[in-house]
Amino acid sequence: MYKYPVHNGYPLNPVARTGFKGRGSFGQWGPTNGAGAILYVTDKEDFNKFEFLGVENGKYEKRSYIVTRVDL
Repeated sequence: MYKYPVHNGYPLNPVARTGFKGRGSFGQWGPTNGAGAILYVTDKEDFNKFEFLGVENGKYEKRSYIVTRVDL
């Protein structure tokens, strides 16, 4: 569990002031963990090949994949 500083019962941003107040669009106080990724096709002739660009451990990671499509 992540611990963050609290002042007068309200959590403080551990990095710096941001100007944001309240809970925003989330129902609870605390850090918001999220992930973002970019998928893109690498071969215009074969749409089953794509690459993934994301952030892992604070660094950009690039990985290639080949997808086997199964039609039901």
